[in-house]
Amino acid sequence: MRYSISNLRYISAQQFQAQKQSPLYKPLFRVREKANSNAEADLIYQYNKLIVPVEVKAGSVRTSE
Repeated sequence: MRYSISNLRYISAQQFQAQKQSPLYKPLFRVREKANSNAEADLIYQYNKLIVPVEVKAGSVRTSE
């Protein structure tokens, strides 16, 4: 099954939201303001007191588990 990168970002955000117990939790997204922007984080996740940038990539490499 293949997903587009926008679908993968949405699925990733849903997984992070499922990990939180508070219904008030909202995932933070990075929105690219310019086409040539080079920032890498797609999602920002808070784990305890840590801020974790998450980059979601789509590609043709597949792994089996």
